[in-house]
Amino acid sequence: MSENGGGFHERGGGIMGAVFAWYERVLESKTSANLLIIALILLVCIPLFGIDIAATRPIAPLDLFAKKIEAAGAPSATRVFNCDKGRSVNAVVSSDEVHLQLSDGRHITLPKVSVSGAAAARYANPDGSFVFSDSGSGAFIQESGMTTFSGCVASGN
Repeated sequence: MSENGGGFHERGGGIMGAVFAWYERVLESKTSANLLIIALILLVCIPLFGIDIAATRPIAPLDLFAKKIEAAGAPSATRVFNCDKGRSVNAVVSSDEVHLQLSDGRHITLPKVSVSGAAAARYANPDGSFVFSDSGSGAFIQESGMTTFSGCVASGN
């Protein structure tokens, strides 16, 4: 197809070689119409060649946090709390911090705050405007002094 060393003959021929050769020519033209054509061809070809883009889900930040704690050799526990109003809180708890994944899509890491005589573990940001309190069987979240996640019960309790 090409005498200058390019083209699909060097790629082994066949349909993929032809696609690569065509793709090289399109890239040389650099027009938006050709880029649209490439996008449409990819939308058709990807499923034909068995590549399932939806199957490659990114690792959720909660999973990354749990792996980080595990790699450091620190003990951790993953807990799920079901709260009032259909809300939920997923928590990865280590000895000195907690990473929260809230049902509204937020991910928050908070350091443990020592409170003498407290029955619940308390985690808060430095200014205290975001607080997660975990009593073991239940939890709640306060933001700027208002309880935003209440009646949270640990799954299995």
